[in-house]
Amino acid sequence: MASKIEVDEIFNKISESTVGEKTKDYFKEKDETKEKWSYAFKKDLPCLKINTTSRLEGINAVIKSYMNSSTSLIQLFYYMLSISESKLNCPYLEKSNYNKVLVESLSKNDIMMHLKTILSDYAYGQSALNLTQAFNHEVKLYKGIYTVIINLEYEIKLQKQLPLTCSCTYYVTIGLPCSHLLSIALKHKDVISNLNRSVRERWLKENNSGQHSDQALIDCCKEFLQKKEGIFY
Repeated sequence: MASKIEVDEIFNKISESTVGEKTKDYFKEKDETKEKWSYAFKKDLPCLKINTTSRLEGINAVIKSYMNSSTSLIQLFYYMLSISESKLNCPYLEKSNYNKVLVESLSKNDIMMHLKTILSDYAYGQSALNLTQAFNHEVKLYKGIYTVIINLEYEIKLQKQLPLTCSCTYYVTIGLPCSHLLSIALKHKDVISNLNRSVRERWLKENNSGQHSDQALIDCCKEFLQKKEGIFY
């Protein structure tokens, strides 16, 4: 996966090359809109981990398997209820054999053993995916500041405090331990027992109230819109 620097270098080489003007104009247009299609430039977007249309396409495939053009309106209503209650809400581990193998392979890890006791199945599976990325991060602690170095490309600095939080878009919007927090827990075992304080209420097993505090997510989206579109609330 290309980094921001690599993407910029590619466009610079094209602009300086001897290709035709129409080709240059085409790539110039793509360069000006790269935040919309290049993953390297979308990392800071509050997209809730949705980077493709595959989720909608998957739901559409499930719906089409239940009905066709001759399906009546009343049948459509009951089919949609059935789909909502079963197919679309199946446990995380049932959705992918890859996810199942990955989560099971990490099940004996100290971090995952702790998260297993506090997180819902879906949140637990997502945390396992984040942990696989955390193994690739380098962590340094100096004067009460954690520095997490990601792929030697950029770094995130976090205060050594409880609850431990991160400024990355994933953590702010999703509210689950991101790879940065988990990389700290891998190196500093004392952090593990306090990870439950870094989790948004909606992901906890004990949360049955239906009242979820998503104000951090809402604030993040508003802030993004204010910066990008000039929209104010």
